[in-house]
Amino acid sequence: MLKQFILATALLLTTPLLSQTLPAVSASTLGKQVVQWPQGLPAERTLLLIAFSRSQQPDIESWVKGMQLKAMHAPAWFEVPMINNPGRLGRWFIDNGMRRGIVSIEERAHVVTIYADKKAMMRQMGLTDETTVHAVVVDRDGKIHAHASGVFTLQAATDIRAKLL
Repeated sequence: MLKQFILATALLLTTPLLSQTLPAVSASTLGKQVVQWPQGLPAERTLLLIAFSRSQQPDIESWVKGMQLKAMHAPAWFEVPMINNPGRLGRWFIDNGMRRGIVSIEERAHVVTIYADKKAMMRQMGLTDETTVHAVVVDRDGKIHAHASGVFTLQAATDIRAKLL
């Protein structure tokens, strides 16, 4: 019995539990454009900068600036606040609050808030820590090709950039 338990435990610890895919998402940009992900992503590979709280905005901005995402020839990218679904009224208040803070139409086009079961979404994407931001490269099949956590660093950017090409 003990031998079976040890074997089962070893198998569990060595088997990937996370599919590391972006699940199907139907949402809207802050510019009110409907998006269907992953199939409707704008490029074969797109960078998603995922945050879980307003306090993480400086970390997201470090990626936007460090990767020069506002430059003319930047890769396809989105800032993705991920929030547990607060219901229709809650979504309306949050989205309108964000729109008041982001007045640029260009910037609004790059913000897609995902209202979902945050823990389930994180689990499917292989994200384990909501106390930090995540930079994720995903394709139109939802496969995650690269992932970095935390603020922008040159090493993380090199890894991310290599998978965006």
